[in-house]
Amino acid sequence: MVVQLPKAKKYLHQAFALILSIVLFVTFYIYGTHQTKHSAVYEWEQVNELMEAQDYDGAIRHATKGLEKAQEELKAVLLFKRAYAYTATKQPDKAIADYENSIQANPDLAESYYNLALLYMDKKEMEKAKISAKKGL
Repeated sequence: MVVQLPKAKKYLHQAFALILSIVLFVTFYIYGTHQTKHSAVYEWEQVNELMEAQDYDGAIRHATKGLEKAQEELKAVLLFKRAYAYTATKQPDKAIADYENSIQANPDLAESYYNLALLYMDKKEMEKAKISAKKGL
């Protein structure tokens, strides 16, 4: 088998292919970056990072942004995270509202029932705390 190099290089074709490759790369990069930063999943990831760093005010901001864009499954989790952040920032009424909305969005999220029961106990509303705790089992 004999291999030969091409006799004439096609510089115009190569230049066109290079320019097309660069344009496609830049287009996909911009599109991907834009889509990622403007999604509920991105906001959820930000919330998780901020909560780990105990920046609860930042977590509340990102959770609120994420809730504007989220599908139903992610709404329950974002509401739960924001409620936790509200609890950490001593805003129990907002936390209770978010835990209740989280339960409405996903009744299987046992953590919401448990944390809601704890908040009710803090407010000395023992009957509501019992009901919430039982529903979470």
